[in-house]
Amino acid sequence: MNLSPSLSYVLACPKRYHLEKVQKQKTPAPFASATLGNLVHKRIAYSLRTGNKASLDPFDLPRRLLLQEYEDLSDLCQRAEDSLSYFNDKVLSYLAQFKLHSVEYRLTTSLKLDQDTYNLSGVIDCMIQTPKGLHILDWKTSSVKSSDAQLKFYLVLAYLEWRERELSAEAVSLSTGESQMLTFSPELKDWFKDYLRDMVSALAECERKMPKPGSHCKYCPFAHACELSEAPERVLLDMWTGEVSYLG
Repeated sequence: MNLSPSLSYVLACPKRYHLEKVQKQKTPAPFASATLGNLVHKRIAYSLRTGNKASLDPFDLPRRLLLQEYEDLSDLCQRAEDSLSYFNDKVLSYLAQFKLHSVEYRLTTSLKLDQDTYNLSGVIDCMIQTPKGLHILDWKTSSVKSSDAQLKFYLVLAYLEWRERELSAEAVSLSTGESQMLTFSPELKDWFKDYLRDMVSALAECERKMPKPGSHCKYCPFAHACELSEAPERVLLDMWTGEVSYLG
């Protein structure tokens, strides 16, 4: 069984887990915000690998995109462009002070917990070597709120791979400039085991396949087809024809 930080979002609702991970159902289209966020991450990764500034060229978007009813695509594109500009103007000069350790590095390991062995994974956006040790950077195109568990997960994974105690992790919002930083401590290993147990427990609950509505519905790609969804109305946009359809 593979456990990762991103799985926790899917486990928030048994029905979503069943549709996405078991049945592998397709969604009408990807979220515009998530698509642009991925493109920003790819451009930053390419920038770090080549030593050039991140490209500000227009984004090559898929034909169909999902938007929340309150979202505007032009605003989302502008926020993504502003995030790249912030990276070029503020972050690159900071990173230039340190040795680049890795970019888009996949951490993988296994851990025995309560008689079972689990495969663990997570992708680090960037890691640098500072005088105080290895420093993980996680880029955000929105707020850094709710980054706490993800940063702790990365810190323990990095510790398990390198056995390096001088570790820190930081979530950086490229749209607001705010950040959240944590450092590794031995106590995190106990937190990590409890966090994994919670994920395993949630997986067991997902066998019920029943909807579990809540604030997480906002980010569920299947909310438009769920009778109990608490998500805002979705808009399906056809980039080629300009046609707009309302879902749910």
